[in-house]
Amino acid sequence: MTTESRAAGPRRRGLGRGLEALLGPAPDIGDAASGSHQTKPDAGMLLDIDPGLVDANPEQPRHQFDDAALAALAESIRLHGLLHPIVVERSGTRYRLVAGERRLRAVRLGGLPTVAAIVRPAAESARQSLEAALTENLLRADLSPIEEAAAYSRLADTFGLSHEAIALRLGRSRPAVSNTIRLLTLPAAVQEAMLDGRITAGHARAVLALPDQISQEAMAARAAAQGWSVRQTERAIQHAGGRSTPLTPPTPASLGHDDEALRRGIEERLGMPVVLERHARGGRVLIAFHDDHDLDALYLRLGGPQL
Repeated sequence: MTTESRAAGPRRRGLGRGLEALLGPAPDIGDAASGSHQTKPDAGMLLDIDPGLVDANPEQPRHQFDDAALAALAESIRLHGLLHPIVVERSGTRYRLVAGERRLRAVRLGGLPTVAAIVRPAAESARQSLEAALTENLLRADLSPIEEAAAYSRLADTFGLSHEAIALRLGRSRPAVSNTIRLLTLPAAVQEAMLDGRITAGHARAVLALPDQISQEAMAARAAAQGWSVRQTERAIQHAGGRSTPLTPPTPASLGHDDEALRRGIEERLGMPVVLERHARGGRVLIAFHDDHDLDALYLRLGGPQL
């Protein structure tokens, strides 16, 4: 891989589709010259700027950064250059970061004198700033489930956006947004287990089916200690019958590979936790819902007429 060369002064280049969706189309040079675009002179430009002039984005949804991964990224940037510029907006004589905090941290860690940055027009509102930060992180780097849930919740609570509106803005399904936000209702210990990697978001969604936080915390702790799969955790919850701790560990799933693929397909289509059981004669499909809103959504997804 060759090092990217960058001119010292401002220069323009075509934006990738993802960045153009985030920033809006680059302003036309002729229009800018004629004054039809009321933007800063460097808006939409690719610049090399001093990383010390870039201030943090208070709307950044990501809160955890892996030190080893940052060190590896810093070394890659040192050897090969920054392949994806950060995104900033003007803030007086300085800049405010819109997207690319991991890359900016890596540039600083590597001691590089400049960082490639696209300067976008200043956000017209706090909502735009938060949406831009969230969208860029979802497109370019995986947020933890809790960080993603917190960002969705902030969009809903602070700006009054419905789950459907958030889903439309971010290319998600409404049930996916709702189910992710529900993770914030879990006990702190369960959320920490997710952040630490002791359980997955799938485990966490499974324990949401339990009736109280004591039961949820106990089940998540046992799943982590026993190394259960999501399917085993779901079976344990069924076996517990509402008790905070199952009497016996879950038995291995009896589903074949095709059955498990079918179960996951149904779950993804409905956007809700699904359990598929086989018995000597037939079986059953169990669909878990959180509230009346989820139940109404399920009814419509199954083709029911509007009530």
